[in-house]
Amino acid sequence: MEEYFDVFVYVTNWGTHELMLRLPRGLLNRAITDAYCSGESLGARYTGDHVIIDYCSQDAEGADLDEDDADGWMSALT
Repeated sequence: MEEYFDVFVYVTNWGTHELMLRLPRGLLNRAITDAYCSGESLGARYTGDHVIIDYCSQDAEGADLDEDDADGWMSALT
C-alpha cells in the first residue's frame, strides 16, 4: 500500500471485509483523522506523503458462505 496501490479490498466468505485507501497526506487534517480513526475497525497510518485509512469488519453472523457477489459492488467502489 505504501508504494504501489491506492485502494485495497479484501473480502472473505466467512465475513471478513477490509478496505484500505491511500490518500495524499495534505488532503486530511491529522487531528481530525486521528479522532475518527482511533477504533478497532477504523485506523489511519501515516507514511511519507500519504495517509492510509484502513476499515475492517468481522461479521461472521452476516456472512453468506455460498455466494460471491463482488461483481456488483466492486464497480460501485471504484
